[in-house]
Amino acid sequence: MHIKPILNKGFILVPVLFLAGCSEEQPTGKYVARVENSYLYEKDFQTELDTLKISKTVRDEYIRNWIDKEILFLEAEKKGLNNKEEYKRLLRKAEKEIASILFVKQLTSEGEMNITDEDLQKYYRENGEVFRLKQRGFVLNLASFKSFNTAVNFYYSTLEKGWELSAAEFDSNPEKLSVSLNSFNYEYELQTGSLLRVCRELLTGETSPIIPVNENEYVLLQMVQQVEKGAIPPFSAIKDEVGLNYYNMRKREVLDEFFAKAYSKYEIEIKK
Repeated sequence: MHIKPILNKGFILVPVLFLAGCSEEQPTGKYVARVENSYLYEKDFQTELDTLKISKTVRDEYIRNWIDKEILFLEAEKKGLNNKEEYKRLLRKAEKEIASILFVKQLTSEGEMNITDEDLQKYYRENGEVFRLKQRGFVLNLASFKSFNTAVNFYYSTLEKGWELSAAEFDSNPEKLSVSLNSFNYEYELQTGSLLRVCRELLTGETSPIIPVNENEYVLLQMVQQVEKGAIPPFSAIKDEVGLNYYNMRKREVLDEFFAKAYSKYEIEIKK
């Protein structure tokens, strides 16, 4: 199985961008922005934002922030700040932090820790109280589309073939924004009041009418299960959350095991 750990992007992004302006480069393909001899490529969105489906607003903001940082670096360079000892000290610190992050990422990768579905199910059974709800939630099949007509077509497809087959058939449809099956949603996660109202009224197995979220998004949802406050959601509905909790626990264990051995390999002195 695959568990995608949540990394602190803010921690690694600052030193990476700080280092990025240190050398000039020549364009090596299609770029989306340029400041003097420094280029921002489409691949940078995938690397730093970790997604292929970012909104135009996020994209524009990312580009503007990148340009701002490049300009600040050029101004700092003109004043010779990159030759000062403080700059060199911060640079060494950033290099250590980045190298440490990459090493921990490698050490605690899913393959290294051998996380299986059986591990997650056992952890879920033994730690059910951790996942007991403090507010009501819903297990939903949910789909959103750019156009009303596509949403209508998907709706009739679900009546004929069910959600799973319909989701597969519409997977490559350019009008599709997202389709998720058996996803768990807390009440606060539902993005509009209309979605929450519909969820509260739907019966188990019932599909909602098409809900216009805005002029470019139309949502359909099917109630799989309502999970009341104080209950523990089924494993299948919160598998990702269970996986993240288990990953963090195993990560701490792996690091503890590593440091227990590593301390004997190096000369370490602590003065009191």
